[in-house]
Amino acid sequence: MVNSVVDDEPKPKAAVNNCCPSTPAEKEAVFSPQWYHCVYPRKPATRSDPVMMKLLAQVKELSEAEFEGENCLEKISGRSPWKLSILASGGQLCAFIVYKFVNDRRAFSVGKLAVPKTMRGRGLGTFVMKWVKESCKANPNVDIVTLSSLPAAIKLYKKIGFKKIYTITQSDPDEELVEGQVYMEMNWGKSIGRRSIISAHMATAVLPQECPRESLVRYDPPQDVGEAPEPPVNPEEDELKFLGIEASDPDKAIADAIAAQLTESAELPPMDSKPSTEDVLHILLPPREWAENGRHILQIQSEEGKDEAEHKLQELREKRRTLATKLAELERRCEAIERREAERNNIDERKRKEEIDFLKHQGQHLQTFLEGLEK
Repeated sequence: MVNSVVDDEPKPKAAVNNCCPSTPAEKEAVFSPQWYHCVYPRKPATRSDPVMMKLLAQVKELSEAEFEGENCLEKISGRSPWKLSILASGGQLCAFIVYKFVNDRRAFSVGKLAVPKTMRGRGLGTFVMKWVKESCKANPNVDIVTLSSLPAAIKLYKKIGFKKIYTITQSDPDEELVEGQVYMEMNWGKSIGRRSIISAHMATAVLPQECPRESLVRYDPPQDVGEAPEPPVNPEEDELKFLGIEASDPDKAIADAIAAQLTESAELPPMDSKPSTEDVLHILLPPREWAENGRHILQIQSEEGKDEAEHKLQELREKRRTLATKLAELERRCEAIERREAERNNIDERKRKEEIDFLKHQGQHLQTFLEGLEK
């Protein structure tokens, strides 16, 4: 997840007036942005729509400007888990969001969110996040919303309802995680427990065809839990089914669902629905599973082995510190060698210049002497 690019939090009144007009007169007086969900840039229907192509060009330009030259449209396809939703008013881009559903974690993962500079200060970033919150709240298959944020935007996301989990120390392009940013989560679902996580993952996940690589996490012995599910045939239809939308016009159905959600008042979940420490652990360390000979193989993280994992982690840290010390020592030696070579080169250059000057002087003296003999 790459940091969501939004402006400082605007005044609530301005956000309502610009994004959600409450009367017909207000709707005519201000622009009325609309959503375009599940946009696939490579589809023929999208390429034949001049308005959509204009919006996609703006999305590409904004993405490259805000995310260090990265074009987010390259990751959007029918085979990719990442989805694109665009908020626009006519042919003007108001905001875009790139997201995906992580089924094994029952999560709505925000990869990129950006608002053009000319549109900032109107509450559009907050409006997009409100759609995310309300959509996830109405979807029984989503329990948490995840994203990574720059430290400067943490305050805004905390006001929306996100909580800081940890600071990212290693980038992960596949998950849009960037080193130095802060990983944040917002919880919607009830306490889901260990078994419900496993059953939900078994029902919806697309399983890898080989055993995942080993890690520091210790797991119980593999278990055969049944036949491996078949991979999805049509990702777009599966996505709409996952969203709980069944209609001949999916775009209209999504717009109607969002409009109905935005009219409802949001309520905080009761304290009983807050996840326990064990639930959070199972979310952060989901079980490993894969398909082998047509069977669904599952490995649950072991309750034991914490000390062993900490010991291995400590050993890796010691090796890293040792390598860092050796690297620093090598760098100091290289700098000393460079300084000695530079001083030696300066001395040789000075001697060479003195010899050249001496020879020039001798040449002039000899020439003067010969001219005197000729006279």
